[in-house]
Amino acid sequence: MNGLRRLGWASDREGPVSQVNLASWVANSRAAAIGLSWTTIGTITEQGSRFSTRRAILPEGVDYALGSLSTLTPSLTVLEIQFVLKDEVVRAFDAPLQHTYETYSEERGSSFTAYITPGQQKQDAMLAARRGMRKACGDWFRSNLPGVFSLELREDTLPSCEFITTRVAAPFMKTQHMSFDYYMWRLGLAGDWDVWQSDKLPGLGLRLPRGQGDDAFALVLAGRFDSIFPEDAMESWGGRTREGFANRLEIEIGRMIAAWAARTALIAYQKRLTEIRDRATLPQGKTRAAIQALDSVQKELLHTSADAQRVSRDMAAMAENERSYSRLFEIDFQPLAANRQDNEPSLIQVMQGDTLRRSHALSEAEQHVREVLLTSSNLASTTANLRLQRRITALTWVLLILAILALLVPIYQFVHTDSENSPSPSTAITTTTHT
Repeated sequence: MNGLRRLGWASDREGPVSQVNLASWVANSRAAAIGLSWTTIGTITEQGSRFSTRRAILPEGVDYALGSLSTLTPSLTVLEIQFVLKDEVVRAFDAPLQHTYETYSEERGSSFTAYITPGQQKQDAMLAARRGMRKACGDWFRSNLPGVFSLELREDTLPSCEFITTRVAAPFMKTQHMSFDYYMWRLGLAGDWDVWQSDKLPGLGLRLPRGQGDDAFALVLAGRFDSIFPEDAMESWGGRTREGFANRLEIEIGRMIAAWAARTALIAYQKRLTEIRDRATLPQGKTRAAIQALDSVQKELLHTSADAQRVSRDMAAMAENERSYSRLFEIDFQPLAANRQDNEPSLIQVMQGDTLRRSHALSEAEQHVREVLLTSSNLASTTANLRLQRRITALTWVLLILAILALLVPIYQFVHTDSENSPSPSTAITTTTHT
């Protein structure tokens, strides 16, 4: 909300292009507690024009951006930005594929040498370029509109979807007779596994991520340029151009991306709770330091679990209602025809079931972390009490010894004084003799 205000997007404006107060819209949509709400942010440019709705400094290489806000539940609002790249940046992605590489070797361990082929180097360079672009867009969020991923979950990678078109080969084709040097492998667009398609998006395939780390939350939507969207189907969107494709995809898959981001948030919350759980075990060392560490973890848990509980509860309620959850999708996807089997669930059904499962898992994880932290805190308190009792016992013995010493001093003084006043035996004999 503070980010919206800093960007100047929290005020109404009348003119050639109307501007909604986005901060007020978010507050009102969450207060209404009616479920799904959506609004467009409009076109975002740096210089501004009569066609742009918002102004902001964009990542380097981005021509303009389109944005939208979706309130999925009263506790969860998703901000989505579609960054449209400049032509020279798009052409630059071809550079790693056109570059000439030579095989080189790397010593790995004392008895293993790896040979890095030109094909592998091309693939690594291409992946690095794509990850770099995703990171630049993610950094823009962190600097301008930080949300739960940036501030609370501390994720390096934000959920994303890349839209890629090719000129010659079609992505996601079978790889039975395909060489591993084939450039679609280098783009990560080879093979037909985990690929989904929709009759409403002809020629496009949607691949779900299978990797970890930087690619764990990255969807890929790809197709051959000549095969996607017939000309007559694009007239109302701006034609078969980059702008036309961007306009259509914002409307037709925007909320599906929002549902994907919500599912990713469930994963990230559970990961965060796992980190807190691992830190909630009783630390070794001084008891005072251990208690201070557990106190810090407890405060962190209270902050994280409050949001995790609300999100998991609301997303579970939405996923339990098939009609409510399906409203997140303008279109549905089916497994790629070549892999489709009878009665196989659609993408909506798969994501619905996965969201429900992860919502329940997150709720259970939050309760488990609380129990672990409570156990560790009790152990720390018990250990501190035992050490305190030992100190009290030791202090009691010290006080008892001091009391005994204090009692012995006057007794010694009394005995010493009495002995000085009593006659010695030799004196008594002399006196008796004299008498």
